[in-house]
Amino acid sequence: MSSTPAPGRVRRWLSSRSARRTAVAILAVGIFGGVFLVGAWTRACAGGACPSIAELENYDPDQASRVYAADGRLITDFGLQRRTVIPLSEMAPAVVAAFVAVEDKRFYRHHGVDFIRALGAVKLILMGQRVEGFSTITMQLAGNLWPESIDRRERTLTRKLREIKVALEIEANYPKEKILELYLNQIELGNRAFGVEAAAQRYFGKPVRQLNVAEAAMLAALPRAPSRYNPRRYPDAAVARRNLVINLLRDAGKLSPASAEAWKAYTISLSSHSDYSGVADYFVEYVRQQLDARFGADLYRSGLRVFTTLDLD
Repeated sequence: MSSTPAPGRVRRWLSSRSARRTAVAILAVGIFGGVFLVGAWTRACAGGACPSIAELENYDPDQASRVYAADGRLITDFGLQRRTVIPLSEMAPAVVAAFVAVEDKRFYRHHGVDFIRALGAVKLILMGQRVEGFSTITMQLAGNLWPESIDRRERTLTRKLREIKVALEIEANYPKEKILELYLNQIELGNRAFGVEAAAQRYFGKPVRQLNVAEAAMLAALPRAPSRYNPRRYPDAAVARRNLVINLLRDAGKLSPASAEAWKAYTISLSSHSDYSGVADYFVEYVRQQLDARFGADLYRSGLRVFTTLDLD
């Protein structure tokens, strides 16, 4: 005489079979995904697609040549990228701290890739939410140095894997201080200013070593969107972003709560002009022609310092 299974046992059996199928499906997806990623990782730099970090041994980015008046005041510069390369030791500590706080708070604790942020990004993707970038300072440096190979505007897995590979290689060969120095000299900060020294001169009319906390935070606010947070054009947005950076410095223990509030109340004083472009146009053009004839293309990329007899007054 056959017996009929109780309804509860049938439900449990069906539920168990469903769970097994789900587990098998998840395992299959995981294996497939793992194989896919391994293949993509292997092919990311195939055919010499990734740059060689050996080029960093001779780091020599484009630097605009600067033209000075007789009294040492800056008249103008010649070149597409306003940049002055300086060592990390000549940068105000507040500048370094501000960039680390807003761009990569675990910079000193990872080896090129912040896997905590990466896993957080994956979680947001699975939840269908908007994903913030998880590029570290080292990954950003890779993209900034080699835009031809690692185009940071390109939203593809291959580009991201190249960025990660190069970042890991940079971290394996250079100390954190050198990576920061390269990053802070290379980064675009708006107004044709590249690197923190040029940006400090363009926005505040002084060298980066003299910047205070509020000014340092203002510079650190720019990489996310240099045009949107340009303090000359959008002062309210720039101050709001600057105050966010100051809050991050507070959260990182670099500022006390009282000090953070004081710096957020600080009124930024932008330089009325960072140079005297437009003054003595004919004289400046004559100087440019003489220099171009002598130095050619190097005039616009080698960071020459040109001292003239011009009396601005």
